[in-house]
Amino acid sequence: MRKPLSVIALAIMLLLASNAWADQVVGTPGAGWQPFPAAGALWPNNPATPYWNNYSGDLNHQANVGHYITNTGAFAGGGYPPGPGPLPWWGMPTGAADNNFFFASPFPGPSGSVAALLIEIAGHANFNAFGWYDATTLVRTEIFSGPTAPGGPLVAFITSPIYGFYLVGKNGDIYFTQSFLNQGSNGHPVDIGHQHFALFTGHAPPPYLQGNQTFWLGIEDLRTPGAEGQGDYNDMVVRITMVPEPATLALMGTGLLGVAAVIRRRLFHL
Repeated sequence: MRKPLSVIALAIMLLLASNAWADQVVGTPGAGWQPFPAAGALWPNNPATPYWNNYSGDLNHQANVGHYITNTGAFAGGGYPPGPGPLPWWGMPTGAADNNFFFASPFPGPSGSVAALLIEIAGHANFNAFGWYDATTLVRTEIFSGPTAPGGPLVAFITSPIYGFYLVGKNGDIYFTQSFLNQGSNGHPVDIGHQHFALFTGHAPPPYLQGNQTFWLGIEDLRTPGAEGQGDYNDMVVRITMVPEPATLALMGTGLLGVAAVIRRRLFHL
């Protein structure tokens, strides 16, 4: 599938809380954390198993989120913020997606988030917008959009103990981690059986308090990915790390959160 221009981006987001803790993933019965595919098992092997392991129209075609996470395929040569290595992914034991999941905080009260847009592989990168939504009221709060200028982290506060994430695409489609909420620009349901998010879990790398839980989200921004099957889920990659608030403020003071030396690369490919 032809994407005229591609921009590669990685977003890093830190969630602030009064203590170091990990939010829980709440999904469909039967879903859970599944082991990452064995070495050598990613596309072109085992297409669509797991659901995010598909052909990519980017780079050398071995550029789905699994290749990025493991620094393999198109990402083996460096030039991009490094992935964390093989991590458990959220879904069904069969390799299928959990079409509906959200996050639940074990503590009451708001938490904050610090997000820095670093690098995004998408022909629609300048139009995509990412944010969080209240899973009870469905009120959406944008964290950043594709045209966000390079610079320091953005700060937002997640004020709901039950929340999910969403992406608004170029054509106005809105995709949620709870796919039954997916809707077109006219508000009508679209793609409600297609999970546009791939979720992984691991531990925070330095300087973000090693040992704290980290989530990685790979996002697919197309309603119909075409040759990419369900999608390559590399259109935006977001790292979300749980950190205690005082430590986060200290990081901001030292400038370590300004990992926001944003890299934007425009690639032309077929």
